[in-house]
Amino acid sequence: MTGADCGCLTHDGPHWRHMDALWAARNRALLERARTMVVRTPEDYWRCYLALLAFAQVEQRRLADKEAELAREEARR
Repeated sequence: MTGADCGCLTHDGPHWRHMDALWAARNRALLERARTMVVRTPEDYWRCYLALLAFAQVEQRRLADKEAELAREEARR
């Protein structure tokens, strides 16, 4: 059932699941960036800290949205 609830031709299933996967991939890029940073100075430390903080904030929002969508999906059943 391609584009089941949205008319998209690029994915199967609910649109929110497709968007969640894209969001997760972009957020993993933030984490990878922080993981590969070289920390030699206090400024480097803060840049790495801010990259990790950005990842955590985005991931927290993504998971909260995902939990809400799953609850709505369960309620529809």
